Amino acid sequence: MGLECNPERASRLCSEGQARLLRRVVQLTNKDVRAPSLLPGWTVGHVLTHLARNADAHARRLSGALRGHDAPKYAHGQEQRRREIEEGAGWQAEEIIADLRQPVES
Repeated sequence: MGLECNPERASRLCSEGQARLLRRVVQLTNKDVRAPSLLPGWTVGHVLTHLARNADAHARRLSGALRGHDAPKYAHGQEQRRREIEEGAGWQAEEIIADLRQPVES
């Protein structure tokens, strides 16, 4: 079976995945987001913040591509990525969840 370009399906799948994620995290507490994740050195808060920032990064890339530009995922590279994830991981659970609910920035 060949690969098919179907932007509507891709968009729907992304929206469905976002809804599933939010259903899973909505009840998380501050204790939960401070707990270790399965990723070495990262808490659950790190992982959730990474998901939010990664969505923003992909939206920037897509937005740039639609305008004919090769936009970087992070304007200031991996150091920006690291800093944003580290900062967000320290937020309260309700702030992290609200961050995940925000529309992606492009």
